[in-house]
Amino acid sequence: MSKGMVTGNPYGPWMAHNLVVFDVETTGLDSVNDRIVEVGLARFENGLLVKRWGSIVYPEMSIPDEASAIHGITNLDVATAPLFIETISRILSISQNAQPVAYNASFDRGFWFNALKRLPLTELEGVPLFNPEVRWLDPLVFVRHFDGLWGDGNKLTTATGRYSVNLESAHRATDDAVAAGRLLYALAEYRKIPPWTMTEILRRQQPLADKHEKEYQGWFNEKGIQRRK
Repeated sequence: MSKGMVTGNPYGPWMAHNLVVFDVETTGLDSVNDRIVEVGLARFENGLLVKRWGSIVYPEMSIPDEASAIHGITNLDVATAPLFIETISRILSISQNAQPVAYNASFDRGFWFNALKRLPLTELEGVPLFNPEVRWLDPLVFVRHFDGLWGDGNKLTTATGRYSVNLESAHRATDDAVAAGRLLYALAEYRKIPPWTMTEILRRQQPLADKHEKEYQGWFNEKGIQRRK
């Protein structure tokens, strides 16, 4: 982990580290031009959920109907919601000294850091979630690797069902964050992911993620679809 950050015993299993699972719902798929409409976090310590928190966010732009159809959050819902910057202090308090985790991390990570770039924030790199150099743990990478599935078979709703993890309200940020965290631990319980150190699990994740990204991009190229990031 970059800059000497430690979220637990560097020689102990990754499951014993503090984890903060992060999830967002958005106005669309473009992390540069779209905006966050809901943020959710779930903090796990030694495998136990100790905090969960989320908030809808005023995105400072209109929410398209197609986005509302997915997460159920409308322009009326966010009309009196806090601005993104007003959620930062709560996010900071929950994520201190914790390894960032997200299901399909490149999506949430992209929206998170693009949102942070728009804010007048300084000196927050000491918190792993706020440091762009820190790698995030992504359960989706291991689900794809071990289950050999693509498309709908890897959706959080589908994957949680395969591993007997309850997902209360799909596409709501806090519930998704809780379920993604529990799915990660379920992969250990099913003996899919060994008790590697945090450094080792992140090291092993990277080539798998690179392989999946190459295959995923190849599918888009084959279909002649312009991929949005």
